[in-house]
Amino acid sequence: MGKASSVKNNLSRNDMKTLKLHPLIVDIALGLLMLLFSYTAMSKLLEQEMFIFQMKLSPFPMMDKLAPLLAWFLPITELLIVCFLFFKKSRKLGLILSIALLSVFELYILWMLFSGFHLPCTCGGLMAKLSWKGHLAFNAMFILLSFLALRPDKHRPTPLHPFQRIFNASRSENRL
Repeated sequence: MGKASSVKNNLSRNDMKTLKLHPLIVDIALGLLMLLFSYTAMSKLLEQEMFIFQMKLSPFPMMDKLAPLLAWFLPITELLIVCFLFFKKSRKLGLILSIALLSVFELYILWMLFSGFHLPCTCGGLMAKLSWKGHLAFNAMFILLSFLALRPDKHRPTPLHPFQRIFNASRSENRL
């Protein structure tokens, strides 16, 4: 009896559906994250002067000096995250960096919400149309997607050690 059939026999129908569903969820999450970071990075790079101007309006100390540096650092970081997410070997790092960067953005948004400052969003393109609360919900959704993609699939069977395969094969032969 082969490995696939022995694994299949040990799983219920719901487990089999979950086996098929989890990779789909991961692929959708990865695609959405790559789209988000590509879009935001490109809009920051293409509208860099506006991005720097808006960052300089921020009430954070020294932002007027940091804005030109951040105008390069943030989009390059976002594009690096896209690269990490694209390749399977670096995907876990990409997801961790996604969570970290989105969490920093969330902290900034929370600070803006509770500080009483009413400044425009420094995001470019369509993202600039969101309110601060809209940004908070949007980023929270992407943090959740990142965690879902990072979470190991509990229903996916772990590969059997060669000795376990031999033992399972001999047990199934004894039943016949």
